[in-house]
Amino acid sequence: MGEESGDESQGRGRQSETRRTSAEFRRAELPCPGPQTCPFSWKLNSQMGVRKLVLPLLSVASLLHIAATLRISAFNIQAFGDSKLSNETAADIIINILSRYDIALVQEVRDSDLSAVTKLVDQLNSMTMDAYSYERSKPLGRESYKEMYLFIYRKEVVSVVDRYQYEDPEDIFSREPFIMKFSSPYLKVKEFVLVPLHTCPHTAVTEIDALYDVYLDVIDKWETDDIMFLGDFNADCSYVKEGDWEHIRLRTSEVFKWLIPDDADTTVGKSDCAYDRIVVCGSKLRKSIVPKSATVYNFQRAFKLEQAEALAVSDHFPVELTLKTH
Repeated sequence: MGEESGDESQGRGRQSETRRTSAEFRRAELPCPGPQTCPFSWKLNSQMGVRKLVLPLLSVASLLHIAATLRISAFNIQAFGDSKLSNETAADIIINILSRYDIALVQEVRDSDLSAVTKLVDQLNSMTMDAYSYERSKPLGRESYKEMYLFIYRKEVVSVVDRYQYEDPEDIFSREPFIMKFSSPYLKVKEFVLVPLHTCPHTAVTEIDALYDVYLDVIDKWETDDIMFLGDFNADCSYVKEGDWEHIRLRTSEVFKWLIPDDADTTVGKSDCAYDRIVVCGSKLRKSIVPKSATVYNFQRAFKLEQAEALAVSDHFPVELTLKTH
Protein backbone atom coordinates (compact mmCIF):
# COMPACT_ATOMS: atom_id res chain seq x y z
CA MET A 1 0.00 0.00 0.00
CA GLY A 2 1.01 3.59 0.15
CA GLU A 3 1.15 5.81 -2.86
CA GLU A 4 0.86 5.81 -1.52
CA SER A 5 29.99 -5.76 44.08
CA GLY A 6 30.59 -2.71 46.30
CA ASP A 7 30.34 -1.64 49.99
CA GLU A 8 27.13 -1.69 52.00
CA SER A 9 26.26 1.96 51.48
CA GLN A 10 26.66 1.59 47.75
CA GLY A 11 24.44 -1.47 47.93
CA ARG A 12 21.75 0.49 49.78
CA GLY A 13 22.05 3.24 47.20
CA ARG A 14 21.57 0.81 44.39
CA GLN A 15 18.58 -0.77 46.14
CA SER A 16 17.02 2.65 46.62
CA GLU A 17 17.63 3.45 42.98
CA THR A 18 16.11 0.13 42.02
CA ARG A 19 13.00 0.89 44.08
CA ARG A 20 12.65 4.28 42.38
CA THR A 21 13.08 2.70 39.00
CA SER A 22 10.57 -0.02 39.78
CA ALA A 23 8.07 2.58 40.92
CA GLU A 24 8.52 4.49 37.71
CA PHE A 25 8.85 1.67 35.22
CA ARG A 26 7.36 -1.73 34.65
CA ARG A 27 9.84 -3.98 32.83
CA ALA A 28 8.66 -6.71 30.49
CA GLU A 29 11.23 -9.15 29.13
CA LEU A 30 10.44 -10.25 25.61
CA PRO A 31 11.96 -13.13 23.70
CA CYS A 32 14.87 -12.39 21.40
CA PRO A 33 13.33 -11.33 18.08
CA GLY A 34 15.85 -13.33 16.08
CA PRO A 35 19.01 -15.42 16.21
CA GLN A 36 21.11 -12.40 15.36
CA THR A 37 20.01 -10.23 18.27
CA CYS A 38 20.36 -10.47 22.04
CA PRO A 39 17.36 -10.30 24.37
CA PHE A 40 16.08 -6.83 25.03
CA SER A 41 13.76 -5.05 27.44
CA TRP A 42 10.84 -2.72 27.25
CA LYS A 43 10.19 -0.09 29.89
CA LEU A 44 6.71 1.23 30.35
CA ASN A 45 6.69 4.72 31.80
CA SER A 46 3.61 4.68 33.99
CA GLN A 47 3.36 8.46 33.97
CA MET A 48 3.65 8.99 30.23
CA GLY A 49 2.35 5.67 28.98
CA VAL A 50 5.15 5.25 26.44
CA ARG A 51 7.22 2.16 25.83
CA LYS A 52 10.92 2.71 25.29
CA LEU A 53 13.02 0.04 23.68
CA VAL A 54 16.46 -0.67 25.10
CA LEU A 55 18.53 -1.46 22.04
CA PRO A 56 20.56 -4.67 22.17
CA LEU A 57 24.11 -5.34 21.14
CA LEU A 58 24.45 -8.15 18.69
CA SER A 59 26.13 -11.24 20.04
CA VAL A 60 29.73 -12.09 19.26
CA ALA A 61 28.48 -15.26 17.61
CA SER A 62 26.39 -13.31 15.13
CA LEU A 63 29.22 -10.93 14.34
CA LEU A 64 31.43 -13.90 13.52
CA HIS A 65 28.56 -15.37 11.49
CA ILE A 66 28.46 -18.64 13.34
CA ALA A 67 24.72 -18.77 12.68
CA ALA A 68 23.83 -21.45 10.18
CA THR A 69 21.51 -19.35 8.03
CA LEU A 70 21.19 -16.08 6.15
CA ARG A 71 17.95 -14.14 6.44
CA ILE A 72 16.48 -11.79 3.84
CA SER A 73 13.46 -9.52 4.17
CA ALA A 74 11.34 -6.98 2.37
CA PHE A 75 9.84 -4.24 4.55
CA ASN A 76 7.68 -1.36 3.40
CA ILE A 77 8.39 1.20 6.15
CA GLN A 78 5.55 3.56 5.39
CA ALA A 79 6.83 7.02 4.34
CA PHE A 80 10.33 6.41 5.71
CA GLY A 81 12.25 9.63 6.28
CA ASP A 82 13.33 12.14 8.93
CA SER A 83 9.84 12.42 10.40
CA LYS A 84 9.64 8.66 10.95
CA LEU A 85 13.03 8.58 12.70
CA SER A 86 12.08 11.55 14.90
CA ASN A 87 9.71 9.18 16.73
CA GLU A 88 12.28 7.58 19.03
CA THR A 89 10.15 4.57 19.95
CA ALA A 90 9.27 3.80 16.34
CA ALA A 91 12.89 4.31 15.29
CA ASP A 92 14.11 1.86 17.95
CA ILE A 93 11.65 -0.75 16.76
CA ILE A 94 12.68 -0.29 13.14
CA ILE A 95 16.36 -0.70 14.04
CA ASN A 96 15.63 -3.87 16.00
CA ILE A 97 13.60 -5.29 13.15
CA LEU A 98 16.30 -4.58 10.59
CA SER A 99 18.99 -6.07 12.84
CA ARG A 100 17.29 -9.44 12.33
CA TYR A 101 18.37 -9.52 8.72
CA ASP A 102 21.48 -10.02 6.62
CA ILE A 103 19.80 -8.28 3.70
CA ALA A 104 16.77 -6.03 4.09
CA LEU A 105 14.93 -4.35 1.24
CA VAL A 106 13.31 -1.17 2.56
CA GLN A 107 10.57 0.41 0.47
CA GLU A 108 8.76 3.74 0.55
CA VAL A 109 11.98 5.59 1.30
CA ARG A 110 11.26 9.29 0.91
CA ASP A 111 14.58 10.86 1.83
CA SER A 112 16.10 12.79 -1.06
CA ASP A 113 19.12 14.05 0.92
CA LEU A 114 19.70 10.60 2.53
CA SER A 115 19.75 12.14 6.02
CA ALA A 116 17.33 9.53 7.43
CA VAL A 117 19.03 6.67 5.59
CA THR A 118 22.44 7.75 6.91
CA LYS A 119 21.12 8.07 10.46
CA LEU A 120 19.41 4.68 10.27
CA VAL A 121 22.52 2.85 9.07
CA ASP A 122 24.71 4.73 11.58
CA GLN A 123 22.44 3.60 14.41
CA LEU A 124 22.49 0.02 13.15
CA ASN A 125 26.30 0.14 12.99
CA SER A 126 26.57 1.63 16.47
CA MET A 127 25.05 -1.58 17.83
CA THR A 128 26.73 -4.03 15.47
CA MET A 129 30.39 -2.95 15.31
CA ASP A 130 29.98 -1.39 11.87
CA ALA A 131 28.36 -4.46 10.36
CA TYR A 132 26.06 -2.83 7.77
CA SER A 133 26.31 -1.00 4.49
CA TYR A 134 23.66 -0.03 1.94
CA GLU A 135 22.80 0.51 -1.70
CA ARG A 136 19.89 2.60 -2.92
CA SER A 137 18.18 3.55 -6.12
CA LYS A 138 17.61 7.06 -7.35
CA PRO A 139 14.21 8.56 -6.46
CA LEU A 140 11.65 6.81 -8.64
CA GLY A 141 8.18 7.85 -9.73
CA ARG A 142 6.38 9.37 -12.68
CA GLU A 143 5.37 12.65 -11.09
CA SER A 144 6.34 14.69 -8.04
CA TYR A 145 5.84 11.75 -5.67
CA LYS A 146 9.11 9.78 -5.52
CA GLU A 147 10.39 6.81 -3.55
CA MET A 148 13.69 4.96 -3.36
CA TYR A 149 14.50 1.30 -2.98
CA LEU A 150 17.02 0.76 -0.18
CA PHE A 151 19.04 -2.41 0.40
CA ILE A 152 20.71 -2.63 3.82
CA TYR A 153 23.08 -5.58 4.09
CA ARG A 154 25.52 -7.13 6.51
CA LYS A 155 28.80 -6.62 4.69
CA GLU A 156 30.68 -9.44 6.45
CA VAL A 157 28.08 -11.91 5.16
CA VAL A 158 27.27 -10.73 1.66
CA SER A 159 28.96 -8.61 -1.00
CA VAL A 160 27.48 -6.60 -3.83
CA VAL A 161 28.58 -8.03 -7.16
CA ASP A 162 26.64 -5.68 -9.45
CA ARG A 163 23.51 -3.59 -9.73
CA TYR A 164 21.43 -1.89 -12.38
CA GLN A 165 18.26 0.11 -12.83
CA TYR A 166 15.74 -1.62 -15.07
CA GLU A 167 15.05 0.68 -18.00
CA ASP A 168 11.32 -0.10 -18.34
CA PRO A 169 11.06 0.81 -22.03
CA GLU A 170 7.25 0.67 -22.05
CA ASP A 171 6.86 2.66 -18.81
CA ILE A 172 4.89 -0.09 -17.10
CA PHE A 173 6.35 0.28 -13.61
CA SER A 174 5.53 3.15 -11.29
CA ARG A 175 8.88 2.51 -9.61
CA GLU A 176 10.98 0.33 -11.88
CA PRO A 177 13.09 -2.32 -10.13
CA PHE A 178 16.59 -1.47 -8.91
CA ILE A 179 18.21 -4.86 -9.35
CA MET A 180 21.00 -6.17 -7.12
CA LYS A 181 23.32 -9.15 -7.48
CA PHE A 182 24.80 -10.42 -4.23
CA SER A 183 27.38 -13.08 -3.41
CA SER A 184 28.21 -14.84 -0.17
CA PRO A 185 30.95 -17.32 0.74
CA TYR A 186 28.59 -18.80 3.33
CA LEU A 187 25.82 -19.91 0.98
CA LYS A 188 25.35 -22.97 -1.18
CA VAL A 189 24.15 -20.63 -3.93
CA LYS A 190 27.21 -18.43 -4.52
CA GLU A 191 25.45 -15.60 -6.31
CA PHE A 192 21.81 -14.55 -6.43
CA VAL A 193 19.77 -11.64 -7.69
CA LEU A 194 17.19 -9.57 -5.80
CA VAL A 195 14.51 -7.73 -7.78
CA PRO A 196 12.47 -5.28 -5.69
CA LEU A 197 9.03 -4.02 -6.55
CA HIS A 198 6.60 -1.62 -4.92
CA THR A 199 3.65 -1.38 -7.25
CA CYS A 200 1.11 1.34 -7.63
CA PRO A 201 -2.01 -0.32 -6.18
CA HIS A 202 -4.24 0.33 -9.16
CA THR A 203 -1.74 -1.07 -11.69
CA ALA A 204 -0.57 -3.98 -9.54
CA VAL A 205 -1.70 -6.70 -11.96
CA THR A 206 0.16 -5.17 -14.90
CA GLU A 207 3.29 -4.46 -12.89
CA ILE A 208 3.50 -7.93 -11.33
CA ASP A 209 3.01 -9.50 -14.75
CA ALA A 210 5.81 -7.33 -16.16
CA LEU A 211 8.24 -8.86 -13.67
CA TYR A 212 8.39 -11.74 -16.14
CA ASP A 213 10.06 -9.35 -18.60
CA VAL A 214 12.49 -8.32 -15.86
CA TYR A 215 13.23 -12.01 -15.32
CA LEU A 216 14.17 -12.38 -18.99
CA ASP A 217 16.25 -9.20 -18.85
CA VAL A 218 18.25 -10.44 -15.83
CA ILE A 219 18.97 -13.74 -17.56
CA ASP A 220 20.10 -11.91 -20.69
CA LYS A 221 22.31 -9.51 -18.74
CA TRP A 222 23.82 -11.74 -16.05
CA GLU A 223 23.19 -15.30 -17.32
CA THR A 224 21.60 -16.48 -14.09
CA ASP A 225 18.09 -17.47 -13.12
CA ASP A 226 18.72 -17.59 -9.37
CA ILE A 227 16.42 -14.64 -8.78
CA MET A 228 14.25 -13.47 -5.90
CA PHE A 229 11.41 -11.01 -6.51
CA LEU A 230 10.28 -9.30 -3.33
CA GLY A 231 8.40 -6.30 -2.05
CA ASP A 232 5.01 -4.70 -1.61
CA PHE A 233 3.28 -6.02 -4.71
CA ASN A 234 -0.19 -4.96 -3.49
CA ALA A 235 -0.98 -8.52 -4.55
CA ASP A 236 -4.34 -9.12 -2.88
CA CYS A 237 -7.74 -7.79 -1.90
CA SER A 238 -9.15 -5.17 -4.27
CA TYR A 239 -5.93 -4.70 -6.23
CA VAL A 240 -5.35 -8.29 -7.36
CA LYS A 241 -8.52 -10.34 -7.40
CA GLU A 242 -8.87 -14.09 -7.85
CA GLY A 243 -9.60 -13.75 -11.53
CA ASP A 244 -6.51 -11.65 -12.17
CA TRP A 245 -3.96 -14.37 -11.47
CA GLU A 246 -4.39 -16.04 -14.84
CA HIS A 247 -3.11 -12.84 -16.45
CA ILE A 248 0.10 -12.75 -14.40
CA ARG A 249 2.92 -14.73 -16.01
CA LEU A 250 4.93 -14.65 -12.78
CA ARG A 251 2.09 -16.69 -11.29
CA THR A 252 1.07 -18.99 -14.13
CA SER A 253 4.59 -20.13 -15.04
CA GLU A 254 5.88 -23.14 -13.13
CA VAL A 255 9.34 -21.54 -13.18
CA PHE A 256 8.38 -19.39 -10.20
CA LYS A 257 7.57 -20.37 -6.61
CA TRP A 258 5.44 -18.00 -4.54
CA LEU A 259 6.53 -18.31 -0.91
CA ILE A 260 4.11 -16.00 0.93
CA PRO A 261 0.64 -17.57 0.56
CA ASP A 262 -2.47 -15.77 -0.60
CA ASP A 263 -4.11 -16.15 2.83
CA ALA A 264 -1.25 -14.40 4.66
CA ASP A 265 -1.83 -11.02 6.27
CA THR A 266 1.09 -8.65 5.73
CA THR A 267 -0.76 -5.55 6.90
CA VAL A 268 -0.95 -3.80 10.26
CA GLY A 269 -4.38 -2.79 11.41
CA LYS A 270 -7.84 -3.97 10.42
CA SER A 271 -7.12 -5.06 6.87
CA ASP A 272 -6.24 -8.68 6.07
CA CYS A 273 -4.33 -8.72 2.80
CA ALA A 274 -1.27 -10.51 1.41
CA TYR A 275 0.16 -7.41 -0.23
CA ASP A 276 3.83 -8.20 0.39
CA ARG A 277 5.33 -11.19 -1.38
CA ILE A 278 8.50 -13.18 -2.08
CA VAL A 279 8.80 -15.14 -5.32
CA VAL A 280 11.84 -17.21 -6.30
CA CYS A 281 13.20 -19.08 -9.28
CA GLY A 282 16.40 -20.90 -10.19
CA SER A 283 17.23 -24.41 -9.00
CA LYS A 284 20.23 -23.41 -6.86
CA LEU A 285 18.37 -20.64 -5.07
CA ARG A 286 15.24 -22.71 -4.53
CA LYS A 287 17.29 -25.57 -3.05
CA SER A 288 19.02 -23.10 -0.71
CA ILE A 289 15.81 -21.96 1.00
CA VAL A 290 15.20 -23.33 4.48
CA PRO A 291 11.86 -25.16 4.28
CA LYS A 292 8.93 -23.23 5.76
CA SER A 293 11.18 -20.24 6.58
CA ALA A 294 9.22 -17.82 4.39
CA THR A 295 6.83 -15.96 6.66
CA VAL A 296 5.40 -12.67 7.81
CA TYR A 297 7.23 -11.12 10.79
CA ASN A 298 4.46 -9.74 12.99
CA PHE A 299 6.39 -7.15 14.99
CA GLN A 300 3.22 -5.96 16.70
CA ARG A 301 2.85 -9.35 18.37
CA ALA A 302 6.60 -9.82 18.93
CA PHE A 303 7.00 -6.46 20.69
CA LYS A 304 3.53 -6.47 22.30
CA LEU A 305 2.49 -3.17 20.75
CA GLU A 306 -0.88 -1.51 20.70
CA GLN A 307 -2.21 -1.00 17.22
CA ALA A 308 -1.44 2.72 17.20
CA GLU A 309 2.14 2.01 18.27
CA ALA A 310 2.55 -0.54 15.50
CA LEU A 311 1.09 1.82 12.91
CA ALA A 312 3.62 4.46 13.96
CA VAL A 313 6.23 2.05 12.63
CA SER A 314 4.44 1.06 9.43
CA ASP A 315 1.19 -0.18 7.97
CA HIS A 316 3.04 -3.28 6.70
CA PHE A 317 4.81 -6.19 8.36
CA PRO A 318 8.09 -7.43 6.87
CA VAL A 319 8.10 -10.62 4.88
CA GLU A 320 11.19 -12.80 5.21
CA LEU A 321 12.89 -16.05 4.33
CA THR A 322 16.06 -17.89 5.30
CA LEU A 323 18.79 -19.38 3.12
CA LYS A 324 20.98 -22.32 4.10
CA THR A 325 24.70 -21.81 4.62
CA HIS A 326 27.36 -24.51 4.33
